[in-house]
Amino acid sequence: MAKSVAPVVFIRALALVLCSSLYAQAESDGATGPLKPLWEVGGIGAVFNGPQYPGGSSRHSNFLAVPYGVYRGDTWRIGDGAVARVVALDKKNYELDVSLNASFNASSADDDARSGMPDLDYLFEVGPQLKINLSGDDNAASDGKFALDLQARGVFATDFSYIKHQGYIFHPRLSYRHPAWPAQGSALTLSVAPSWGSEALLDYFYQVNPEFASAGRPAYDAKGGYVGTTVSLGLAYEATRNIRVFVGGNVSLYQGSANRASALLQENMTYAWGIGLSWRAYQSEQQVAGR
Repeated sequence: MAKSVAPVVFIRALALVLCSSLYAQAESDGATGPLKPLWEVGGIGAVFNGPQYPGGSSRHSNFLAVPYGVYRGDTWRIGDGAVARVVALDKKNYELDVSLNASFNASSADDDARSGMPDLDYLFEVGPQLKINLSGDDNAASDGKFALDLQARGVFATDFSYIKHQGYIFHPRLSYRHPAWPAQGSALTLSVAPSWGSEALLDYFYQVNPEFASAGRPAYDAKGGYVGTTVSLGLAYEATRNIRVFVGGNVSLYQGSANRASALLQENMTYAWGIGLSWRAYQSEQQVAGR
């Protein structure tokens, strides 16, 4: 019984992670003002479309509808600028925390490049994050803000019968967020994020063992190093006091990738997008400064 329930629980948790991630990346500081509720709960619905794996040519779509929760505590923070964080240090211009992320599985039967190879399992990541405010203390709330996030995470794969450590990823991100653009109650976010992965992680995506080699897919020994660079654009709009619409997209560039020679790294450029809506059902009376 436990084995049959576990995938359902994990998929629901994954859906919440992905929706919260899109919501957090597009959320507007300007839309809700300098003070925000200590906690809020509601629902999120979103549609995602993107490649099966980094640099793959096959695509898949997912529709998610899940409850969400935001908590803006001094130490524990959920869904406010990240999926989940444990804040170790919080100053005006920098913050150190632990964050997490996750991604869907991919069936090799649905991908010509990986046909006959093992499926890609669900992945989740956890690790430290240093957030640096590059705009200074005197940056006005209505001005654009530059930030640098330095993220280093361990990556784990699971198909619900096992959990395996799958290496590490380093993912710095330079972002610019402009509140009240293009109109009051909206915000625009632009970011650039290169990434580097360990050999174990890039083996997972790009290695072709001899038993899976074919005429169009020669054996390949993947190596760790540079993965690619992703440029993202997100827009959030506060349609009403309790309804927010958000849309985001990104383009990932793989020129110069350490595994450019792998037959599984098929594209020099891929794109992904997501669109959704959040509805805030309840919120606390207590207000806190935007964190």
